[in-house]
Amino acid sequence: KLAALDAGGQPFSGRLDLDRIGIFGHSFGGITAGEICMMADTPVKAGLNLDAPQLFFDGEQRPQLQTPFLFAYSTEARYGKVVLDMTGANDYLANTSPHRTYSVAVEGTGHYNFSDMTFVPMLSMVGLLGPIDGELAGQISDELVLGFFDEQLRGLDAPALDPARQPHAEVTIEIQPGVDPPRPEPR
Repeated sequence: KLAALDAGGQPFSGRLDLDRIGIFGHSFGGITAGEICMMADTPVKAGLNLDAPQLFFDGEQRPQLQTPFLFAYSTEARYGKVVLDMTGANDYLANTSPHRTYSVAVEGTGHYNFSDMTFVPMLSMVGLLGPIDGELAGQISDELVLGFFDEQLRGLDAPALDPARQPHAEVTIEIQPGVDPPRPEPR
């Protein structure tokens, strides 16, 4: 359907680059991104899951990720009185992927710090946000998402994904190198 939109559907006619499709989402949107990136015939070239364990509701065994992927994790997700560190929740996928995967933990984040709710400070009083400053959490999220897609889809350097150059002490990055297809020429 994307090709049809690019070929003749307004307002997308001639504007889609079908060789550089990325997908990301938060929570169930992140699970959806993972599902799409596990499809054998996926048109997606890179995917990102913001703070969700990759759940499989039908009990079927899933194939490996078919694209480079980034998993971002909160370290202080609150569910009632329970506080969870989601770090590594998807290691079984990251460690078996034939493609480059990033596992990124952001210290002090709650589940909703990866959404626009991070900019509503009063939500921390009801436990929806972690103790990290909301503006900082938003900045880190932006840098990770943009850096990942810049690297994977545009062939650009991504300091936010390099553990040696990552500017925020709150961020821990693990990389599974995999064997990726060549990245596009920088644009």
